[in-house]
Order: sequence, then C-alpha cells, then structure tokens
Amino acid sequence: MKVLVNKYSYVVEYIGTKADIVSNGIDVGEFIFGQAPDRPTVDILDLTIPDGIIAKKYCYTTEKGFYLNPAYVAPVNQEDFDVLKASFKNLQNAFAAQLGV
Repeated sequence: MKVLVNKYSYVVEYIGTKADIVSNGIDVGEFIFGQAPDRPTVDILDLTIPDGIIAKKYCYTTEKGFYLNPAYVAPVNQEDFDVLKASFKNLQNAFAAQLGV
C-alpha cells in the first residue's frame, strides 16, 4: 500500500493504492493531496499495513513502526453532532431571549 507520512509529525496522512506525484501535489485517486513540489511535507512509502491501522489515528517511523498518534481526536459521529447542534441552538435562543432580541 502507498502511505503518506507527514515528515514532521510522522502522522499517517493517507493510506491507499495510488500515490503519483503531479504538478500540484500527490494524486491519490480520490483527490490531490496538495503540496508544493519544492517543499514536500509528506514521504510516500510502500508499506504492508497491519489490521486496524487508520490514517490520522496512527503515526509511522522506520524505528518505531506504526504507533498511536498521541494527538489524535476521534471524529464526532452524526448523532452526537446533531445533539450538540441542537444544544447550541437552544443556547442561542436563551441568550437572544435574555437580550430581548
């Protein structure tokens, strides 16, 4: 598999079957991973991916292999997002009522 690894944080940015360098970045098939050609921010590695490895959740170095990204924050699922959105709307309405708006 092709793995894009951030040169500075070692975060696995992308895992896929394609990673071709093009004029405006790296074509991974689904999108272009943007980067300036004279300032690459990721290394493209050919690696065997163990089960459970997920982009952003893991980092990679040749010394340590794959390891959990200490800064990883799981995305919010849609149900939790909807609850937060409704709570925020309720707060907005309460503030508006207090201000007489």
